[in-house]
Amino acid sequence: MLCLTTSRMNKKKHISKSDSLPSPMSLHIKYPSELPVSNRRDEIIETIQKHQVVIICGTTGSGKTTQLPKMVYEAGSQKKQRIGITQPRRLAATGMAQRVAEETQSELGKQVGVQVRFDNKTTDETILKFMTDGILLAETRNDRALNQYSALIIDEAHERSLNIDFLLGYIKTILPKRPDLKVVISSATLDADSFSCYFDNAPVIQVEGRTFPVEDHFLPPAKEEELTQHITRAIQQINEIDDEGDILIFLPGEREIRQADEKLSGKRWPHTEILPLYGRLSMRDQQRVFKPGKNRRIILATNVAETSITIPRIHYVIDSGLVRMSRYNPRTQVQGLQIEQVSQASARQRRGRCGRITDGICIYLYSQETFENSGRYTDPEIRRTSLAGVILQMNLLKLPAIDRFPFIDPPQHNRIAEGYRTLTDIGAIDSKRMITPLGREMARMPIDPHLARMLIQARTEGMLAELLILTAFLSIPDVRERPSEKADAADRAHKQWVEPTSDFITILNLWKHIENDLGHRPSHTQLRKFCTKNFINFRRVLEWRNLVSDLRNVVKELKWKLLPNQPLGEISYIPLHRCLLAGIPANIGCKSEDRSFEGARNRRFHIFPGSALFQKSPHWVMSFALVETTRLYARINAQFDPEWLTEIAPHLCKSVYDQPVWNAQKGFVYARETHFSGGLQITTGRRVHYGPIHPEQAREIFIREALLKNDIQLEHPNLKPFLALLWQVTTLEEKVRRPGMLFNAQNTFHCLDKQLGSNVYSKSALKEWLDQHQLDIQLEQIIFSDREKFNPQQYPDHLTFGEQSYSLIYTFDPGEKLDGIALVSQSNQLAQIPLSGPDWLVPGWLPEKVERLLKTLPKQIRTALQPLSSVGEKFTAIPPDYEESLTRALAHFLQQNYQQPVDPDDFNADALPPFLQMKIIEMKGEEIHTIHQKLDENELQKSTQDRVKSLFKKWELSPQNNWPGDDLPHELICSDRKKTRGYPALYATPNGVGRRVYRFLIEAENEHQTALAQLFRFTYADPVHYLEKRPPIATSMQLELSLLDTHFLTDVTDLAIIQSLTNNATLAIRSPQQFQQQAEQTRADLYETFEQIAKQLSELLKLRSEISEQLQILSCASEIAEDIELQLGFLFRPGFIRTPQLLQRYPRYLKALKIRLQRIRSNAQADLRKQADIEPFIDRLSEKMLETENINQAHRLIEFAMFIEEFRVNRFAPEIKTPRKISAQRLEDIWQSLQSH
Repeated sequence: MLCLTTSRMNKKKHISKSDSLPSPMSLHIKYPSELPVSNRRDEIIETIQKHQVVIICGTTGSGKTTQLPKMVYEAGSQKKQRIGITQPRRLAATGMAQRVAEETQSELGKQVGVQVRFDNKTTDETILKFMTDGILLAETRNDRALNQYSALIIDEAHERSLNIDFLLGYIKTILPKRPDLKVVISSATLDADSFSCYFDNAPVIQVEGRTFPVEDHFLPPAKEEELTQHITRAIQQINEIDDEGDILIFLPGEREIRQADEKLSGKRWPHTEILPLYGRLSMRDQQRVFKPGKNRRIILATNVAETSITIPRIHYVIDSGLVRMSRYNPRTQVQGLQIEQVSQASARQRRGRCGRITDGICIYLYSQETFENSGRYTDPEIRRTSLAGVILQMNLLKLPAIDRFPFIDPPQHNRIAEGYRTLTDIGAIDSKRMITPLGREMARMPIDPHLARMLIQARTEGMLAELLILTAFLSIPDVRERPSEKADAADRAHKQWVEPTSDFITILNLWKHIENDLGHRPSHTQLRKFCTKNFINFRRVLEWRNLVSDLRNVVKELKWKLLPNQPLGEISYIPLHRCLLAGIPANIGCKSEDRSFEGARNRRFHIFPGSALFQKSPHWVMSFALVETTRLYARINAQFDPEWLTEIAPHLCKSVYDQPVWNAQKGFVYARETHFSGGLQITTGRRVHYGPIHPEQAREIFIREALLKNDIQLEHPNLKPFLALLWQVTTLEEKVRRPGMLFNAQNTFHCLDKQLGSNVYSKSALKEWLDQHQLDIQLEQIIFSDREKFNPQQYPDHLTFGEQSYSLIYTFDPGEKLDGIALVSQSNQLAQIPLSGPDWLVPGWLPEKVERLLKTLPKQIRTALQPLSSVGEKFTAIPPDYEESLTRALAHFLQQNYQQPVDPDDFNADALPPFLQMKIIEMKGEEIHTIHQKLDENELQKSTQDRVKSLFKKWELSPQNNWPGDDLPHELICSDRKKTRGYPALYATPNGVGRRVYRFLIEAENEHQTALAQLFRFTYADPVHYLEKRPPIATSMQLELSLLDTHFLTDVTDLAIIQSLTNNATLAIRSPQQFQQQAEQTRADLYETFEQIAKQLSELLKLRSEISEQLQILSCASEIAEDIELQLGFLFRPGFIRTPQLLQRYPRYLKALKIRLQRIRSNAQADLRKQADIEPFIDRLSEKMLETENINQAHRLIEFAMFIEEFRVNRFAPEIKTPRKISAQRLEDIWQSLQSH
């Protein structure tokens, strides 16, 4: 990958062509005679003076790097300007600057200066400025013609990094503008002819190096030998020859250096020190290798030591043959860092680091065959780099477009187009091919733009840890192996990590297994054993782990928030795959019927058989790489939601809108939005706010649908006048059943269109506009001026029946249920409506209905009534009588005024259209309960009940411990047609006494008495408690009562309270004052009253006992005995003491029963006949009693039972007078009344 430059570079004052250095100071120029390049001094200076560009090829040890700056200085000594010397690495730049400063007897930072990333040691006096090529590139942004330099030396040009190719191309473009600029291209190994041709046949000078003989040894690795062990073996071979000479070892990267350092330090060789050397090392530590001491040194270096710098006292070189190289994979379309074999040219450069001071030895840690099969030269970076990354860097550096830039090796046009398309896909450049803020962030990261985009998204989604692992994996070859002879075993081993919906999660599962199960830093032995067992490539796993560590360092340098390295936890599917999709937004596909996938941009592909998604493919997949073999396969896939693209890559999504409609609830014009990406439909029918997308069309829809149809939920004082006009016109149209007859919609639209702002296409926008403006629209502007006039009073909004007013709804919707006029009534108000009232409609509609009714009469009568419209007008002029049906009134009118024999039944009302029949909308609160096409008696009866319930409900008060409310009236009369009565009374609960209205007097009286007793108990709890604890009742009587009723004591107490309060039912207590007055007296009399009741109950029990004894000895039919037992059982049922007028009624009933027993002895048959008269009523009562949960609460049934008892007295003992006349017919009437309610 190309080198990164810094935005923190200190900006210096640029020197124009005519400027000279402010303090012209001469350099002490002296050339070491032992360097071969010194012998060519005159030739080189002369060539530089005669030519603008000179190419110098100097082999290792020629001295070109340190001596050429002095020669260029001498060649242009009349021009006291700055000479720039570039090096590909910081170490070389600082090392060479220090060396040249010493040779010219200058202070570093004065006449000789150096600038590298984050460090600038130059002043205005600097003549020779050493720098990295990235620094010079950065200077081109502000100094486009490089005016501060009179000469430039591009050293180590053979490396052909992107920065070097950028510099060479850029310099070529400015040479015509700067004829005074001298350029020297310097290299150790170079294709001189191609460079000469590139710079218009520039002269080439070859300089041989000064070296001693170097002996080559090839030492290939043993089977499964680790690199550190291999290095140790090579050093031991050297030690057998010489254990004092310094050794330079070339390794691919920092991690390998640290591992080797750890291994070699453990050997503890005497008088030996281990020194690392790599680009990221601090300047202080780097300088240690240039200052040898007494000890022997083993220097572990990356390829920074290949060129430019000369490390003193090197006797031996060990070449691992490996280099970490950034290379673009066109199959996966991803740039990745990988370790690969060095080229022959690099190997020779490494070899040339020894043999400078004495004979040397170079040990190659690979075979001679490997050397001979490797490439002659290292590929120029532009050939092994994604053009997407190149374009990104060029854009950042403000270089000309890639297709116009004069590269030495211009890239192919199709690769350039692919690069631009890739950057557009991931949002790095815009439609004008200018770099975006997102692209600038990607350019700062030394990885493929696809992967950089994933990491940027991961920072947003909080998934950096997971994406660092994945991007590292995707930058190298797959660590999983599948040898053909062991394919099944490999598949079984790999299956343990498989996630069926995502190959990416499968990769993370593998990482978690390695990190979590083997530990954060497993030993190589552990890791190798694990890899062998599970068919994993050991070296690739090491590379994967190392790359993850490197990427963590990169994001730390970018100051991104990154949690400490810790084991992965639960993986969040959606954010993880959103991050991945950000880097590969065009690698998507939708499943077809033939199991292939229709991809973006008309690509059709298949899931690779090795993917977890191969067997059961989802509907949508995204793929890291589409690779063409026998067919186009998608490798490393995952299921995803295509709708994510609209957020992550909106620039790749095309939106299509249809079905725009006004939504009054939301206050916007909505349209259906469908997204396409790469020709694939990725969303279907999402509703979106249409205004910002198509404001003109949305505004027209808003005006026509929201304003003209009054379908907007907005309360605004400046809008109300207009809406009132609309309502006035449209309502009248509905009332006269002439829609569109009055309202001029088009003219109204033009008025609104002219006044409203251009951005008023929603409710919120209208509100903002109305806050500052007013609508000025008059009635005459929104109606047709040539229409007939109507009297609005003939179409009222309300009808009044009696004292109740009802609202009317006019609807013009032929064929629908509510077409016509509908009267709105609460359920409890239906009873107020006369049955014939709705027949009369409203004055404006009555003439049409009357005329249509007249048309249903026989032809002979119709003929006599012509013209019918005139008859209708006369009839409708008479005020309506809502209590009389319309047809009856009309028939009577025709008889009286036209002497026609018309009967109401002669009219065929069924022939009339439905809209001429007024509907009744029955409401319960705010909800529609029923829509009646016509009222009938049953509906009115139900309404009456509802109205009564509603009225009664208003009188209810919740239970409390004192008198609820004020005085109780004896009755309430409802305003329904039947003037239904209700009876207010108190009612008792365990927690208090409340108030409600009862439909029947008997219920009200019984509940009221029970409540009075309960209220007395609350008021005078102590006396009641004392009485119930020591009741004046004999023990034997208590026992007998308890067998009949376990709650007898409470009932007797309540009876005593009630009798005392009401003076034996002679006083009705209806007010709190009256209750309080009587309660005081009752408190005093309660014990005595209780005692009297006890005596009376004793008499009743005595009579019961006598009757039972007589029944035992009586010889009679079983039916008679059963009837008497049934009668006694009911009379003395549990709770019998609560029977109304118990002490007045029961003595008569029991006396009559004794008389019956006497008469049975003489005439049992007569008894059976009388019993037959009574049994039907007993049977009916029994059935009802069985349906009742609490018999003693069924007051009306108990009262009917008492009527039966009276009937028994009448039939079996007529000599005992009943309080009122009683008969079978009377009982039947009472029963029917009971049933009807």
